[in-house]
Amino acid sequence: MPRRLTKVLLLTTFALTAGCGKNEYAVVPVAGVVTCQGKPVPYAVVTFNPERGQRSDPTQTGKASSSATDEEGRFNMSTYDYYDGALTGKHKVGIGLMMDPESMAARKRIGYGNDCPCAKDSKDVTITEATSDLRLDF
Repeated sequence: MPRRLTKVLLLTTFALTAGCGKNEYAVVPVAGVVTCQGKPVPYAVVTFNPERGQRSDPTQTGKASSSATDEEGRFNMSTYDYYDGALTGKHKVGIGLMMDPESMAARKRIGYGNDCPCAKDSKDVTITEATSDLRLDF
């Protein structure tokens, strides 16, 4: 009985993970700078959420991408792998401050503080091709 259970567990695990790691959607490199009211937003998270209805299956949105910003608000998006980019098409883009002690201390050190009035805003962005200088001003 234990041997049969092991086979069932192995087959189930294989079936559930068969599609993992596969890039379902094409991505293009996307990098740039995030600003809030004209000032770079340091140590934040940027998220690109594709809008529904742009894929072959209109009920699917596609895979979201994200990036952390550096001290100068620069980001480099990741979807399937580090810095591979974002899906082409229309996205809702949002930002949020990283609230771990290291990020909070780093923002304090450069005089930014731990409040971002733009963190509740979102922005509509359309990605059509690779870009290294996307400006996201919230």
